[in-house]
Amino acid sequence: MKSLVIESENCLLTKSEYGTEIDGRDLGKIIAHNIEGLEDYKKQPVKLEVKITPLGNEGITILVDGNVKDQEESEENANE
Repeated sequence: MKSLVIESENCLLTKSEYGTEIDGRDLGKIIAHNIEGLEDYKKQPVKLEVKITPLGNEGITILVDGNVKDQEESEENANE
């Protein structure tokens, strides 16, 4: 099996109860159609790395000692 890397510097991610899409294409289908050398329904150990970085004015998420805090909570604690 060859490695598969999916990269984009600027794409649109859509999440719904039916799945996750990148630029209107189902993420599972992108992987299934592009991975080489993997038999259907065969369990294959792999190393998987998924990183999604929001762009734009989405606010920030702060990671402190492994605990995720949102921006408002962090600002409230700073003011105390």
